[in-house]
Amino acid sequence: METTLQSSQNQALFVPADLSVLGIVEGQRVPMHAEEIGRTGLFLIAKQFVPPRAIFEVLLKRPEETAPIYALVSATFVERRGEAYGIAARITTISSRSHTRWQRLYERCAAESKPSHRATFCMERLAKEQTIVMLHGALPKGVRHSLYYFGVHVKMAWTVDEAVALSRRYDAKLIIGFHNERQHSSRDLCHKLEAHGRSAALMLVSECEAFPSVSSQAAGDRIRVVAWPCSQAMLVTRILALLQNNQASREATLAARADASLATIGEWFTQLANLWALHQV
Repeated sequence: METTLQSSQNQALFVPADLSVLGIVEGQRVPMHAEEIGRTGLFLIAKQFVPPRAIFEVLLKRPEETAPIYALVSATFVERRGEAYGIAARITTISSRSHTRWQRLYERCAAESKPSHRATFCMERLAKEQTIVMLHGALPKGVRHSLYYFGVHVKMAWTVDEAVALSRRYDAKLIIGFHNERQHSSRDLCHKLEAHGRSAALMLVSECEAFPSVSSQAAGDRIRVVAWPCSQAMLVTRILALLQNNQASREATLAARADASLATIGEWFTQLANLWALHQV
């Protein structure tokens, strides 16, 4: 007996998975890696392009298991990140037995992950409100309203120069624009951010028809190119994850600097004590 999962159930918490997956896309075997897993879907990394909205098969299992879990999934979100693709896949059809095994797998992965890590992949309000810059027309109002609900303030810009200026004024850690030379040039945006010493991440929106032509150079370490249209809920989730990861990285950097400063002060006091001891002799 097979179970069809409704899209309204797809707002589940994602947890780290680290599982090997075999995808069968248009009759071809595609090696994949499950970066995260949810109750009704998973987030995959693949070297090979998977078309947005594609329906394909997946087989996944933990190393200690013998038989894989089989499911039919639909790509609701596709992004280019460097040499790889990130694919959010929603389960559309799965057998009752495989569904039970999937839920057990999810619970096991959730139990093995740290609470702070699990929170990164949950659609929850940010602990600290943040500001991002969005070029006008990049994403619909519904996405902006959802981001505001989760503690993200969106500043709209009409030009690349205005976007860079706003990112400096509000210390924005993310700029959302177009991967479309006919509108706002992504290359121009990258050059101007570098010229002003800005370290903001970039999310560039590309029409699905043009997405296959996106090069690995266009999607670097700090640049994600997203195929549009896509699942707005998943898009909001990915934006929140980017902001949360950036905030965590920034806090870690500040903590490291504080530790380094304390170490320097400690060394200075040690040297001062040694000099004092020599003076006493």
